[in-house]
Amino acid sequence: MCCSINMDASDPILLGKVRDKFCNDYKSNASLYDECDLHRLMANDWYVKRFLMAQQLDVDNTVVMIREALRWRKAFGVNDRKDCDFPLEFYKTGAVFAYCPDREGRDVIYLRVKLYRHFPKFSDYFRQYFLHIINKIDVQNEEKGWAMVWDMSGTGPSNWNLSIVRFIISCLRNYYPRGMRYLVIYGVPWIMTAFVNIGLKLVSEEARNVVKFAAKDQIFGFVEAENVPDFLGGKCVQNYHEVPKEAVRDCHDLAAERGINADETDAVLKFYEHYLTD
Repeated sequence: MCCSINMDASDPILLGKVRDKFCNDYKSNASLYDECDLHRLMANDWYVKRFLMAQQLDVDNTVVMIREALRWRKAFGVNDRKDCDFPLEFYKTGAVFAYCPDREGRDVIYLRVKLYRHFPKFSDYFRQYFLHIINKIDVQNEEKGWAMVWDMSGTGPSNWNLSIVRFIISCLRNYYPRGMRYLVIYGVPWIMTAFVNIGLKLVSEEARNVVKFAAKDQIFGFVEAENVPDFLGGKCVQNYHEVPKEAVRDCHDLAAERGINADETDAVLKFYEHYLTD
């Protein structure tokens, strides 16, 4: 059902229709949802607006999108995870982290692609960790949105995994619409150009419009030098390797809990040993 041409995503009538239709599904399938997400949907207008905007204000399609997103959140356990659930090495490497705001006051998530290597037994936990960071920043910034920087400098084919790229794209498109305001892809080596182009073909033209490319000092057009981490030539001294106080488990603890053998765990720690030195 499409709305009147005079309405926008903030219209109370539209918001009410979406909530009413969703509640009908919730009553029949309550076990598929997390009550925290239901409360947020009912109390936070932005959480409804973002899906309405993604569906061009079509109420029925918006309800379907919200239904799928909230069911995914329950199945993936988004609300169940805390900082302490992840091994301290995940933080120490500084491979993925939230950092200081950009020029518009939006928090920025950095992904150092050269620090990614596909370790099959740990792949699911990396996805959970990455989504944990995105979810925290998304909740904190709400309608203001947030940004992401993929640092591609020093990368090669071994750092690229299409399944992870598909996972990130799917999550941002289907479960966090209108959250990321832009993505800066920084320092793409010539050998990785084809891989990046493949990734861009997986997204819509609208999504490609929020992708920006930067090299060297061009990053400062998005984020002031005082807020950019040192590996991108910035002057910020905030520690992006900091481990939350409550995070005390390490990769060996995780491996023991999940039945991952010591050789596989040692391979991960060997790859990151340079970044794990206290």
